[in-house]
Amino acid sequence: MITPTIYDFHSSDLPEVATWQPAANEPIDYWLTLDIGSGGEGTDEFQVRIASPDALIANGPSPCRATIAISRNGYSFAAVQLVLEQTVASCARESWEDCALALSRYFLWEYEDHQFVD
Repeated sequence: MITPTIYDFHSSDLPEVATWQPAANEPIDYWLTLDIGSGGEGTDEFQVRIASPDALIANGPSPCRATIAISRNGYSFAAVQLVLEQTVASCARESWEDCALALSRYFLWEYEDHQFVD
């Protein structure tokens, strides 16, 4: 069984995403890129939108399934990270290809719909 793991993350919206705190009444709405792998060489990139309900109302829903709605009250990146780690771990499968397909149900995968050539 292969269990995918988050090895790194970053956001072009928030360069210091791990330490960022929203101002009072500030909607939370940013994209996060996750580098996920299985312990071998390399990782694949997956993206997810992190948004508070008020941001989803103001900015509209994502045009894709890759959104995690979070409460603005008591926001912490540690809580976001825990949800992401649990979601990623739930995608354990027999092969990396099956893991990646399971992950793509929750996140945008860099290779989604890519036609691989042997």
